[in-house]
Amino acid sequence: MRRTVQQWCSLAAIALGVVAALAGCAHKVQVEVLAVPAVALRWESPKIAVVVQDRDCRDVADALVEELNAVEGLEVDPRADVRLRILRCGRSHSADIDIRVEGEQDRRRVLMEGRAHALLAVYVDGEPQAHLIGSARHFDDSAWGDINMLGRRRSMDRALTQILAQDLATQVSPMPRIAERRVHPRAPEGTARRFYHDAVLAELSGDLFEAHRLAIKAWQERPTARTAAYLRELEARLYQTGSRPLPDSR
Repeated sequence: MRRTVQQWCSLAAIALGVVAALAGCAHKVQVEVLAVPAVALRWESPKIAVVVQDRDCRDVADALVEELNAVEGLEVDPRADVRLRILRCGRSHSADIDIRVEGEQDRRRVLMEGRAHALLAVYVDGEPQAHLIGSARHFDDSAWGDINMLGRRRSMDRALTQILAQDLATQVSPMPRIAERRVHPRAPEGTARRFYHDAVLAELSGDLFEAHRLAIKAWQERPTARTAAYLRELEARLYQTGSRPLPDSR
């Protein structure tokens, strides 16, 4: 597993795996996540096609093409023998208005949660090989004073589409990918940022259970979209390795 530092301010580093470096004051690190595809395919060439059966899934297909093209060594080609057919997809939203009373005035913002799913069929040489289900979950808190429900829903839909495409790409791609993590080495103990930082360190060391446990603490301390996405990824990787992640309160 290769890990490289994107930004650093000292020569101190920790060697992990083949190439790894984490400087004491780094802001971001990159982690190479090994591929664990949900279906074993015969990859005679690094090409794959994406087609849509349901017109409402066009945005998911476009995002999936972008995700697959971003994988080094993989190419989306409509003539490829390996074909991903998106059969069906759907979304759901829930929203609440958060009100804070300050003196004689009140401030409001939108708290929104969204979920999405997609059913994908994998074909090789015209023969069906597997059916995969992609899923996405996203939380979005608007700024105080922003109660534009339509705007927040559009933003939510874009985020769900991206997360859904990432999940599907992870399930079919035979190639490792680079994941970027933000770290906070100076964050005080017991804070959400510190828990998140320690979770990334545990992931770098290869301990996904500890990374997931600490990510849950970060979420419980301060729920954010970034922490939720990180938890989803860790949970998916644990399931892929045959392990069951700890329950959390999301």
